[in-house]
Amino acid sequence: MLRLPPTVKTLNFKLRHYRVGQPLDLTPNEYRLLSVLLKRPGRVYSRDALLDQLYDTDHEASDRSIDSHIKNLRKKLAVIKPDQTLIHSIYGVGYKLEVE
Repeated sequence: MLRLPPTVKTLNFKLRHYRVGQPLDLTPNEYRLLSVLLKRPGRVYSRDALLDQLYDTDHEASDRSIDSHIKNLRKKLAVIKPDQTLIHSIYGVGYKLEVE
């Protein structure tokens, strides 16, 4: 489990997180994805459920686009806790965020 610093919760309100004076820039989709995961830590979300949260019904996106967003988000979040994984893959199901 990862204990998030209080400043990480600011991701709910802005697209930047500052740690030791360096910005962590998130794309709008990364921000929305992280916001969804932060609302219910520990819940496993399927790729389809995450797609529904990120895109409107008119947008056609592959469920593999979620994999790409997760990969990029993990890299960016590694700045906060490089020795821990915040977003976990649940084989055959989807993804979950683990926080303490």
